[in-house]
Amino acid sequence: MQKIKEMEIEVNEEYKKKMLDDEIERKILESEEDYNNGRVRKAEDVFREWKLKYGI
Repeated sequence: MQKIKEMEIEVNEEYKKKMLDDEIERKILESEEDYNNGRVRKAEDVFREWKLKYGI
């Protein structure tokens, strides 16, 4: 029974890692698409906006 629980934990951890890896890959692909389609802003503009809006 202990061996089964260990296997379940291992499978669950592998599943979580795969889901995280898949999410990261999706986000990277989205960002590449945004970049290729010109949906980007200069970092300086974003930071200036944050400073005005949030005081950061």
